[in-house]
Amino acid sequence: MEPKEFYGVEIGTTRGALLGIVNLKDIVHYQSREQFDADINKHHAEGYFDEHEFRNGKAYGFVLEVVERFEKPIPWKGRQRWFDVPQNAIELRVKIS
Repeated sequence: MEPKEFYGVEIGTTRGALLGIVNLKDIVHYQSREQFDADINKHHAEGYFDEHEFRNGKAYGFVLEVVERFEKPIPWKGRQRWFDVPQNAIELRVKIS
């Protein structure tokens, strides 16, 4: 999959940084390609899943709210999956930048 622009950040190129803050509001379990395609403007993940993942119940989408992109990425050692970042760490790094 080629990198693409999403909220002003070229996806697939930025590593080791926080890009913004979101709240996870809901998780959508896509059970068909049609259901997934109907939400294409919400998830911007065209071509992400193949039919095998729909058949095996492994196609999920995240509904995010309070999306705030930082003016500049904040260097941060990430992890796979979701993880919390202490609020004071974000505030401190934004003031230093």
